Amino acid sequence: MATGGSGDALTGMTGAFLARGLDPLAAVTAACYLHGLAGDFAAAEWGEEGLIAGDIVEAIAAAMKSAGSRAAAMKAEERIESRSPDETREIGERLAARLGAGDVVACIGELGAGKTCLIQGLARGSASRPR
Repeated sequence: MATGGSGDALTGMTGAFLARGLDPLAAVTAACYLHGLAGDFAAAEWGEEGLIAGDIVEAIAAAMKSAGSRAAAMKAEERIESRSPDETREIGERLAARLGAGDVVACIGELGAGKTCLIQGLARGSASRPR
């Protein structure tokens, strides 16, 4: 991935997601994930040695298809309010049931906002799911 032009490909992907209406954090997250996945696909197809940015660009469509177009789903934002740490953990458990392999949860907030409680619930909910 450390080849001339690969950063340009990542920047272009980020810009494309922004143009589609994703908020900046979602656009960067989706672009980074799909850029890395496209790099993995390209390396598997053509090998790591000699990989060029154009190979990554060619693999973007396959990466998006493989990811189940999760990047488009990131456009939806959901606001959830909680009144207690226990309620926040319960929200995390319910959220865990909705997540699939490769999904990313970004927790952003002030100290004391409940990020740790949400992650605790996600962990509990994920542990109870059948594998």
